[in-house]
Formats: sequence, C-alpha cells, structure tokens
Amino acid sequence: MNIREMSTSLPIALVTGASWSIDAASTILLVQQGYLVFINYGLNNSAALKVCQSVTEQAGSAQICGADVSTKEGITSLYAGIDPQAGSLSILFGIFDA
Repeated sequence: MNIREMSTSLPIALVTGASWSIDAASTILLVQQGYLVFINYGLNNSAALKVCQSVTEQAGSAQICGADVSTKEGITSLYAGIDPQAGSLSILFGIFDA
C-alpha cells in the first residue's frame, strides 16, 4: 500500500531531526499510535533511512524528506515535499537548537 492509499485514514505527523535518538524514538511512537510519519533530515540521509526502515518493519508508514529547517527556504522545501494528497499535517515534532 502506498502513502496516498494509507493517508485516507491516517493522521499525519512531521518529525524533524528524526535521525537523533529521541526523535527516532518519537517517530516510532507516533507510528505505533497510528500516524503516517514524514521523517525530515538535514544532513544524515542514511540515519533517516534507518529510522524509516524501522518504522516500515513495524507495519507503519513513513517517508523521508530532506530539508534544512534552519532556513526559510528549507522550511518551504520541507512542506513542499509532503504530498498534498496525503492530507493535512496533524503534528509537527522536533527539537530545535537556538
């Protein structure tokens, strides 16, 4: 089943920095709670792919989307990377450094 098929019944969560341990654990928890999760990463594509793989192994649904959330352009790119047919965002989860 693809993201669009799953999205008709699942709320959507966006997790930034999901390659970090606390965000990876939060991603898995959101999937266990029934969310379709979009996993954002800034630099570490391979770590984001590992989290995505872990999610899908647990029969969850996830997709990765890379973007630098420290810039306006990156945030715009991130939201553009979320398939609008998947539905609207229910949760934004992330830990940000100031």
